[in-house]
Amino acid sequence: FFIKLLAAALKQSPQLNATIDKNEIIVFEDINIAFAVPTPAGLAAPVVQNADRKSLTEVAASMRELRGRAVSGSGTRSSSASRT
Repeated sequence: FFIKLLAAALKQSPQLNATIDKNEIIVFEDINIAFAVPTPAGLAAPVVQNADRKSLTEVAASMRELRGRAVSGSGTRSSSASRT
């Protein structure tokens, strides 16, 4: 629920979905949100890609899948890249 709520807020205020690179503010078009998952190897941060375009059910399913992959150690670099 929190990820879907955050995605809606970022869509409404896109300037918050940004980073600073040297002296330039870069606003991201995609809303990708990371969440923390404790694993035997330490903390992982899998990313729900395009969270604003997914239903609450799809976000929950993505989180279950990503959490399972993180805990089992089968997560990929792409599942933790491009996060907000």
